[in-house]
Amino acid sequence: MLFLAILQILLAIPLLASEDCDVPGNENLELSRHLDQLDIIYEGQSDNASWMSAIDDSTTSELQAAASDLTYGEILPQGFLSILQCVGARAGERFFDLGSGTGKTVVLASLHGLNSTGIEVAPSRWRTSCRGLQKMKALGIRPLPTFVRGSFANVDFKDANIIFMNSVTFPEELLEQVAKIAGCLNPSAKIVTAKTLLGPFEVIDICLAKVSWSASPFEYFVQQVQSAADPSLCESVAPLAQEIC
Repeated sequence: MLFLAILQILLAIPLLASEDCDVPGNENLELSRHLDQLDIIYEGQSDNASWMSAIDDSTTSELQAAASDLTYGEILPQGFLSILQCVGARAGERFFDLGSGTGKTVVLASLHGLNSTGIEVAPSRWRTSCRGLQKMKALGIRPLPTFVRGSFANVDFKDANIIFMNSVTFPEELLEQVAKIAGCLNPSAKIVTAKTLLGPFEVIDICLAKVSWSASPFEYFVQQVQSAADPSLCESVAPLAQEIC
């Protein structure tokens, strides 16, 4: 038990940025540290997509009303870190996961130094995210992410530098709602998605990542806004009643 406590303390110490962070060996060490931290936060279940991801019957109708699919799968932690590398994520950037599930990607983004927010409509999965947040606080890990329970079609994410959507089963109606808001992003912002958004978006890259539903790496498209949106269409989304942790 003493050994485990010491290990948790050591893993909780954030790595400080230094001039030699571009050295591959140091970068790999940092990424390995992030994976170890995530596994402690998620109680040894960071690679288990089914852990704490089930929803109860009372949530089913809510998800259907929000035009959300009930199917659940996750990008695996190593896969998400490869996404962050693929898009050149930098500490301090604004990150959103639209449909964040149990919050693992959002926690990893925070461990990577991003200002991260996860948005999830399913209460049980959102509560699992909050449970991870409490563990981060207890371990003294900073920066901390934010988890919002609600539909991301009702959340203003126009200040994002990076958006991630594991949108494999997202219905077209929901993607259209996301595209309306995403069209107001800064042209330098990057949208990483399993399904491309229709509208003023250009695919600039494809990133491969490990996922829970396939033995082969999965393709995620990286999109950017091609042209500035009409300012009249980019008014802030009216905030709805939401739970935040």
